[in-house]
Amino acid sequence: MEVLMALEDLLYELVHQGEHHPKRVSAETGIPYSTLLRQASPTDEGAPYQLKNLVPVMNVQENYNVLDFLAKVTGHLLIKMPRGIRKGADPNQSIQDYQVNFNQMVTKLIRFIQNPTDETFLEVEKAMRRHIGESVNWHKRIKNNLIHQNELDF
Repeated sequence: MEVLMALEDLLYELVHQGEHHPKRVSAETGIPYSTLLRQASPTDEGAPYQLKNLVPVMNVQENYNVLDFLAKVTGHLLIKMPRGIRKGADPNQSIQDYQVNFNQMVTKLIRFIQNPTDETFLEVEKAMRRHIGESVNWHKRIKNNLIHQNELDF
């Protein structure tokens, strides 16, 4: 019951104490103003909060405290996805591309070891530079996301 009360408080804060006035949230999400207010009220049991409204409201308010709370109470860690992945790119595809790049580099390295020529050396060098550059980009993405995460208190 304590978890439910905390969640109700967070929903209230999301709508009533966010960056934007509830009227703006209503206008941007298409949720009727009165419905938005009633659903976010912990005392109005006649209008339970509809989950289909949660993500649009969080996005308008740029407040993800409800999501962070749910992650904490279920024993999960909430980490924002890197910008390049969030903007429509499929995260699985990005990871797969990284793995393909790595495998190509290893294949060229094996070819060089089996047949050390100037040509195979240049191929390995080019593949390694590309892979190192991609690794540095991933490292920056991950580091930036971890720096901006809140410490979890239980």
